[in-house]
Amino acid sequence: MASSEQVPAVERVENPRFAQKFGAYASVVSGKISYLATRDGLKVMDLTDPKNPKLVAHVKGFVAYALQLVGDLLYVGCADGVRVFRVKGPGSLEQRVYLRDKAVYSLLFVRDVLYLGTAEGVVAVVWKGPALSVLWRREAGPIYSIGERQGYLYFGGASGLWALAIGQGAQGIRLVLKEPVFSLVWHQDFLYLGGGSGLRVYRYKAPAELVYVTGLPGFSAWYLNRVGNRLYVLAEAGLYLLDIAEPASPVVIVHRPGVLWTDFFLLGTYLYGLGPDGVYLVQVEDEASWVVTGLVLNYLAQVTAPATPPPPPPPPPSPAKGWYGTYWVKTWGATPVFFFVPETNATSVAVDPKGYVYVGGVHLRNSARSGAPGRGGRLLGSFRSFGETPLA
Repeated sequence: MASSEQVPAVERVENPRFAQKFGAYASVVSGKISYLATRDGLKVMDLTDPKNPKLVAHVKGFVAYALQLVGDLLYVGCADGVRVFRVKGPGSLEQRVYLRDKAVYSLLFVRDVLYLGTAEGVVAVVWKGPALSVLWRREAGPIYSIGERQGYLYFGGASGLWALAIGQGAQGIRLVLKEPVFSLVWHQDFLYLGGGSGLRVYRYKAPAELVYVTGLPGFSAWYLNRVGNRLYVLAEAGLYLLDIAEPASPVVIVHRPGVLWTDFFLLGTYLYGLGPDGVYLVQVEDEASWVVTGLVLNYLAQVTAPATPPPPPPPPPSPAKGWYGTYWVKTWGATPVFFFVPETNATSVAVDPKGYVYVGGVHLRNSARSGAPGRGGRLLGSFRSFGETPLA
């Protein structure tokens, strides 16, 4: 059931964050694994070595815009709907379901309902058995960001900011602000909105009543991320880091022009930014001192198959009766030649997994004294062998 409230007639404002010049749009981290939503599908990075991340999985065939990990299910908003993958292990994904729809720029799973911010508005989706089913739709223009606070959902998009009490249907959605919103973040009783006119700060008064406090104008702010009392703002003018310990009076600590990212995530003292061509690594020594390591993953990179281990060596030859003196064995690699002094009655030969050859036998002089050649089983030594050389 659609709401009777009409979408305001505003100039269509596209979020620059989703422009084709960028190769990736969102990320989510679980332990030492990072999932990336890219123009070439879903990529998975192993961050065990923070300075040298490894691409361990890649699911192709779609453009991915948004991500949320809920338990072992990874929800992916795509240019053609939503896909859900089961995470079976690091680098192991299995697609569970695909629901075709308009482009999904944002998504949020709350109280058994998956809310989608699409190119046309808000869509509520629920699980019905093994499949996803649309519960309701609400036209509101492109929705780029979804946030939650005190039992309400807030949808930021090209037509403005919308609010919905969790549990209500499409008829409960109300327009709160008539200004384009690209990204939204809550901090205490204050709402920070990024849009085409910069950063704007509002104080919460009621679910559908916000009071403007202050702003940082003059640029297009397309992505906000709060970490404690710090607010990161990604914009066409670069990256801004703000101190929001006093929520109503944000202070710019650092401005780094030229940082053209769509998203980023932190891991310890390392910051990973999603740039136009790949993931960039920055080591943050302190808020004012960053060491840019450079590009650590190109979006065009492909998963490298693990190296094939060398074949195991063949079993050693059985010693022939009356076999004295020099002999040969077959393993792998370079050419070996073995000479044993004094002359040896070899009764057994073995090769271990590392390629070492073990020869058991007795010296001829010892066997002559005993009158029983081939007995005694004396271990003469171990030799590294790589290859095959028969000796006459």
